[in-house]
Amino acid sequence: MSRGRGRESSPLKPEERPGLAGAKTMIGNEFSVGQRVIMRKPHACGSSEWEITRTGADVKIKCTGCGRVVMLDRGDFMKAAVRFAEAKTGEEQQSH
Repeated sequence: MSRGRGRESSPLKPEERPGLAGAKTMIGNEFSVGQRVIMRKPHACGSSEWEITRTGADVKIKCTGCGRVVMLDRGDFMKAAVRFAEAKTGEEQQSH
C-alpha cells in the first residue's frame, strides 16, 4: 500500500484552485528584456513605468523615473505588472 496522499495528480487551472480564484495575471507570461511595463503601484519617485532588464526565475526592472533597480520573483512581477507601456516613436528614441 502506498503512503501517498491518495488524491489524483490532475493539474488544475489557476481559477480552479482554492484561494486563487481572483488572482489573474495582467500581462501574462509573454515579456522580454527591453520592454516597458506599467506597475500597479507607483514608485516613490512618482513614476509607474519600469523597463525590464533581466528575465528568468526572477525579473529585474529599472524605474524609468529615477533609475532605481529592483528584482522581483516572476510570480510577484506578473501580479504587480498591469500592462505594457506604449513604445517610444523612432524620433523620441533618437533624441535620447
